[in-house]
Amino acid sequence: MTTFNYDDKHCYHCGEDIPPHSHFQVDILGSSRAMCCPGCEAVATTIVQSGLSSYYEFRTEPADKAELVPEELQALTLYDNHDIQQDFVHQKGEFKEALLSIEGVSCAACAWLIERQVHKLPGVKSVKVNTTTHRALLCWDENQIKLSEILTPIHQLGYKAAPFEADAHEQQYHRAMKQYLYRLGIAGIATMQVMMLAFALYFEVFGDLSPEFKQYFRWVSLIFSTPVLLYSALPFYLNAWRNLKARTLGMDVPVSIALLFAYFASLYATVMETGEVFFESIAMFTFFLLLGRFLEMRARRQAAAASANLLKLIPAMARLASGEQVAAKKLKKGDVVTVLAGERIPTDGNIVSGKST
Repeated sequence: MTTFNYDDKHCYHCGEDIPPHSHFQVDILGSSRAMCCPGCEAVATTIVQSGLSSYYEFRTEPADKAELVPEELQALTLYDNHDIQQDFVHQKGEFKEALLSIEGVSCAACAWLIERQVHKLPGVKSVKVNTTTHRALLCWDENQIKLSEILTPIHQLGYKAAPFEADAHEQQYHRAMKQYLYRLGIAGIATMQVMMLAFALYFEVFGDLSPEFKQYFRWVSLIFSTPVLLYSALPFYLNAWRNLKARTLGMDVPVSIALLFAYFASLYATVMETGEVFFESIAMFTFFLLLGRFLEMRARRQAAAASANLLKLIPAMARLASGEQVAAKKLKKGDVVTVLAGERIPTDGNIVSGKST
């Protein structure tokens, strides 16, 4: 059931106050629901007519106020231009694939609504909406449906969809995160196994262990800690090497020395059957260092994600003084563009005529 209990004074779609003398209403879930404006009424009607009324039962937050601007809907056809698509559309077999930035997604019900509506369109292979990043991965057959014909229904639902162009920095971030997850996973699994063996050795939970069992546990600990040292801890060695080449002492230099010294000392103790081993310290130390850096990378990424979404505010097309529309990235020095009232300026330049406020 929906968590909202709006009365006739609040819009059932967006939750805002209804202006006096407003009579916009839509039948939703068997009752007449009050709306604040024609935009919310149109969006709610689209949702109901599409058979997606369940959205209002499962949403956890009100939708954004709908503002259906005809000029914006018409401008979506610009994304069918191949000069524009080459920056964000990729070929995936016989299908096209694009990453979209979705504005207005607030809960899982929003993602469900968009996915259900888009899946109904002929030619759409798949669409997956991520409520955390406010992005959607779209795959479609260009021979059956145009990109603008997919974006328009999303806008009619009250959301704003625009291409998201992942830059080289973001692609590098995803590769680094994937590698960190692999390294962190191996270190975590090895840490659990080695710590269990170390617990048995230190506290003799199985009673007095024979020398053969103790030596067996040491060799098993060596086997588990070796991939941690050679693979999981590799970023520390690479950073330490760069620091030494630059004749500086960063944090990774003492970390690398400590890990290598502890490993080879433990290896010697295992082979010679003497002294103490520190395999559990190697695995645990590496795991927690990787975990800290992984969380740091995620925090930095989340801080940068909001600014990355601002890239969609850059207009994809520019209108030349002659009336011709070209890709904004194709503009050359000396071109004269026309910017209508309410439009975003596509490039830096000087005003040659007209004025703005």
